[in-house]
Amino acid sequence: MLILSGCRENKQSNDGLITVDVTKNYPKKELILQYFMDVEYIPLETSDEFLCQGFARAIGKNLILVTNLNRVRDGNIFVFDRNGKALRRINRKGQGGEEYSNIMEIILDEDNDEIYVHNHYERKIQVYDLFGNYKRSLRYKENTDGAFYTDIVNYDKEHLICYDAYNEDRAFVLISKQDGSIAKKIEIPVRETKILRQIDMSRNSFAIPDPYPA
Repeated sequence: MLILSGCRENKQSNDGLITVDVTKNYPKKELILQYFMDVEYIPLETSDEFLCQGFARAIGKNLILVTNLNRVRDGNIFVFDRNGKALRRINRKGQGGEEYSNIMEIILDEDNDEIYVHNHYERKIQVYDLFGNYKRSLRYKENTDGAFYTDIVNYDKEHLICYDAYNEDRAFVLISKQDGSIAKKIEIPVRETKILRQIDMSRNSFAIPDPYPA
């Protein structure tokens, strides 16, 4: 028994693998966030004009962009500095070419002094300066009516990166900040693609690809 046990322990250490017995009951351990992360608490200035639910959308070196929780009905974007001081409120909600009908994501680009509002209902990203002045629109790539971008992040000075959920290659893409064209496609090898199916009240069904590959 001792010999077998010793051999098993040596094999585990050589493999560098940690084995967990999921059938056992382990004692609960409370983890304090400050033990392994740097935590910064920033109280946001509150006034009659700056009364919001504090949903942080983007945090940069100098600015914090905050909205209310309802991204469809409320088009307000509250701009605070890193000390929580209220600077301005932006609202370009509407149906015009320079406006957004909803806010799915907000990306802050302090290097270019720009704010990107992902208006997924219209399949475009609206670009404004830090004061809410319209600059340009980034349309989804051509010939893809089913395209749906998710998890958009500021990549570098010239590009955004996002996941194209409806791309048949299941790829991340680099998008030009100037015209929305795809500069590079990063394919992800997968074994299978999962499809979610939803049925509406009229019993017409349609398939929705899983935005994250298996």
